[in-house]
Amino acid sequence: MKYLGQTLAYEYKDKENFQIWIYDDEKAANMLGAAVGETLNEKDSAYHDLHQRGWYYYPHDYKIALEGSRGTMEQIDNRRVFESMTSSAG
Repeated sequence: MKYLGQTLAYEYKDKENFQIWIYDDEKAANMLGAAVGETLNEKDSAYHDLHQRGWYYYPHDYKIALEGSRGTMEQIDNRRVFESMTSSAG
């Protein structure tokens, strides 16, 4: 997941801002609009949240949620992700 953050930082480095949601399930990803609009029932909301593995709101934050968005999340500092990516590139 940290490598994904590095890849996103590199691929979108010329953008002022962007938002990417990370899922491990296509059905859950397709529920994003309803989840944001808070129109999912509890069962679908739980399913969506279980499969949402992270999000990247550049330049603000990158969060990894290996247990789903209702579980423990790790906040990744965008500067650290970008510095790591540029230093490993040589």
